[in-house]
Amino acid sequence: MGKLADQIDAQINADLDQAFREFIRFIYNDLSSEEISPVYTGFFASSWKVAKSRPRPTHKVEDYEPWATIKKEKRRRFPGFTPRIEPRFDIPSFTSDDTIFIGNTTKYARYALERPSQIVSYLGGIKAIASTIFNAKDGISLRVAGSGTARGSRYQRIL
Repeated sequence: MGKLADQIDAQINADLDQAFREFIRFIYNDLSSEEISPVYTGFFASSWKVAKSRPRPTHKVEDYEPWATIKKEKRRRFPGFTPRIEPRFDIPSFTSDDTIFIGNTTKYARYALERPSQIVSYLGGIKAIASTIFNAKDGISLRVAGSGTARGSRYQRIL
């Protein structure tokens, strides 16, 4: 490829990587909200993890503060004790070439996903969100001049 083609390729890849990171962050933030995840103590909503390998559901609420205290207080005397949603994991750096997993690390994740919640319907709508973000829009195209003068150039449509 020529110098211009390499620059275009690098810019397209950088833009795609940025869009992919924003898409993953969007999903992560939605899953970490009480509108999507079931919330009792807030531990489940706080335990979504983005990783390059499949997150393992091994964490117990009783082992992590402040959620262990919230669970005890809710059961004892304060059923209205406020849950706390505070994401516990940072999102790692990655590119659009990486395979990314978003999973929940709570030991009871399978049970929480089986119960009626917004998660299943949300996951069903992710494809539509991805199509909106990553598909070419009508009326928009990217063309690159292959050869010729300004008047007689031949253009090749890329997108």
